[in-house]
Amino acid sequence: MKQTKKQQKISLTTMVRLERKKRRITQDKIAAQAGISHQTYVQFEVGRRNIGYKALMEVFNILEIEVTPKSSEE
Repeated sequence: MKQTKKQQKISLTTMVRLERKKRRITQDKIAAQAGISHQTYVQFEVGRRNIGYKALMEVFNILEIEVTPKSSEE
């Protein structure tokens, strides 16, 4: 199946960065609220480092990103 432009996949870190910029939230604010260092968050956002599940879910919460499990039928 051919993907439309809206359906093209982007990386998780790119999605987070774009959403953060759209909402005009600083990296410092997200890092502090997620309980991780600024340096760790910056490295996560550029794809150089992973963050723990709890911190990732907090980042999603801050940015109001809904997490929906992928259906096994897709």
